[in-house]
Amino acid sequence: AVPRSANVQIKHKEKEEATSICKFFFPCYPRSFKNIEVICKACEILEKKDNAKYNVLLTLKGNENRYAKLLYLLSNEEVYEKYNKIDCLIFPSKLETWGLPISEFMAFDKPMLIADLPYAHETAAGAKYVAFFNPDTPKMLADRMSEVINGDLFNFSSVPLVNIELPHVTSWKMLFDKLLVDND
Repeated sequence: AVPRSANVQIKHKEKEEATSICKFFFPCYPRSFKNIEVICKACEILEKKDNAKYNVLLTLKGNENRYAKLLYLLSNEEVYEKYNKIDCLIFPSKLETWGLPISEFMAFDKPMLIADLPYAHETAAGAKYVAFFNPDTPKMLADRMSEVINGDLFNFSSVPLVNIELPHVTSWKMLFDKLLVDND
């Protein structure tokens, strides 16, 4: 299995043809704050709106616990295989410290639909094709999904890198040196 934080060689997959099914993916653990419901409601809206050809892949069976009983998680290798095969990542989570799938998926240079929350802006810094959406507004997500399905990425943009102000450390050693040695 590939460690999820490892550098992985990415193979870009070309869309096979205009009639192919657009694939969305949300790698998640079934917890209420992951906000899976917004994806389901967005899909209901899409089904009523048009005859879009798409699939949404989730990493759960639906019987894991009260919220979703037995957890089905993909291996790290399977997650990267899915990243390579899908057209767009959806990340609607309302509560995260980071949002690891966003970081992992950035290497694929594919569109991402991400909750418009502070953690997500920080995590997506440097990504090329991002559309943020209100995680409480299924219609907004449905509209962005429709754009991906139709190949219209007008509402997608790159996310600027964040300029981190000093003091800034990038390792435990630097942190301890800063706290215990520096007097400024």
